[in-house]
Amino acid sequence: MKSCPTCSRVYSDDTLNFCFEDRTPLVGYYQTESLTSVAEPVEAFVEIGTEQTRVNNFAKGQRLTTKLYLPPPRQTLVERDWLLEQLNEGLKGKLTLISAPAGFGKTSLVTMWRKQSDIPLAWFSLDAEDNDPNLFADYLFGALQTVDERLGQRSANLLQASRVPPLKVFLTSLINEISEYESEFVLALDDYHVVHERSIHEAISFFIERLPPHAHALITTRSDPPFPLSRLRARSELKELRASDLRF
Repeated sequence: MKSCPTCSRVYSDDTLNFCFEDRTPLVGYYQTESLTSVAEPVEAFVEIGTEQTRVNNFAKGQRLTTKLYLPPPRQTLVERDWLLEQLNEGLKGKLTLISAPAGFGKTSLVTMWRKQSDIPLAWFSLDAEDNDPNLFADYLFGALQTVDERLGQRSANLLQASRVPPLKVFLTSLINEISEYESEFVLALDDYHVVHERSIHEAISFFIERLPPHAHALITTRSDPPFPLSRLRARSELKELRASDLRF
């Protein structure tokens, strides 16, 4: 067995090296590894009967907060009124999709729009590590917290369970909370093209299609996500901006 010298929590799994609560190194047996960089996620497994539950070191308080804030505007940004009007028009639907190759100013456009809009923006800049559904859910919750600390509090309890439920279950709970919240806001997922995990695609597609009228999703990506975009178009719930629109 191992114990945490800070909180005195005891662990029966001898393969664990760090406390789940505060990442303090455990003592009691020889530790084969040490944490050398916060940039590399360290994963552990906890036996629950015959099942295994993965615990990621990016728990609450360990998020990279820079992923949750829109980059500052560049000094050289050129105002593009028509594109800003299109983004405002997109708020009438469920999803605004900005899809174009690298270098077309997708994030810069959102930064420009943010300067002239009073609508709260929850920003989540994705990277390859976010293909972990549990990590994705935690950052999504963190992004919503930048809009209002009340958003997603009940749903977040699911992420603290000994066995975390599927992402779709978490998002179903989150939709119910957002429906009760009533205030307008935008959830932006930046660089969505890095996501290749099918369960995340399916859950986010489910989530977007069921957003209440006061909530809106915005996605920037280099390639179209595998969502039912034709269905959203048919319902006039999709605003698309592509390379041809962003090109000067």
